[in-house]
Amino acid sequence: MAMDELMITNTATDMPLHQILAMFSGTFPTGAFAFSHGIEQAIKDHLIADCDTFKQYLHNLVEQGSSWNDLLLLRASYFGQDTKELAVALASSQSRRKETEDQGFAFAHNINKIYGIHVDPAPLPVVVGQISKRLNLDIDRVSSAYLHSIISNWISIGIRLVPIGQTDGQIILHSLFPVMEQLVQRSKQADLDQLTSCGLLSEICAMRHRSAKTRICIT
Repeated sequence: MAMDELMITNTATDMPLHQILAMFSGTFPTGAFAFSHGIEQAIKDHLIADCDTFKQYLHNLVEQGSSWNDLLLLRASYFGQDTKELAVALASSQSRRKETEDQGFAFAHNINKIYGIHVDPAPLPVVVGQISKRLNLDIDRVSSAYLHSIISNWISIGIRLVPIGQTDGQIILHSLFPVMEQLVQRSKQADLDQLTSCGLLSEICAMRHRSAKTRICIT
């Protein structure tokens, strides 16, 4: 077999996977790096001080905080439900609302320019669901990538502010893989009647952050 024939037969591509990876890459311009989800305030309050406390804080946040609701809103939006007002109502503070609306606006703006489509701005999980449907992307893959991206961003905040090292950050991320997988699998069998969140400490930190005299992050 000629070398050029070998190269052609071995060039399998997965364009939808590349689209998903690009959408949730740290280089995709949503401004996520500027939103700490209250983590900056948790550091100021000494709730997070090192790798161990950061790991525990994130496990509590992912398991009990807003991640679950985001997944349900994303899936409902993907399947045609109008969840924009509900997503806004679920934002427990002005900081939470700004975080999801600003990132959703940037996400929609850039996808519209890249793909030549029009999707109206909405809270981030809502617009991600709508766009994923328009692009015919697999909802389960998108859900996993979405959850991975927001948690990775939270870890990047910790690396910059705690401080912890990049390797510790990856160790924490790796420890959350089973939790992410469990949430995504559960969300496949759930609907909006099962919305719930009890990440109270994180919500209080987000509210306190707004009145902080000095801030690095927006939220």
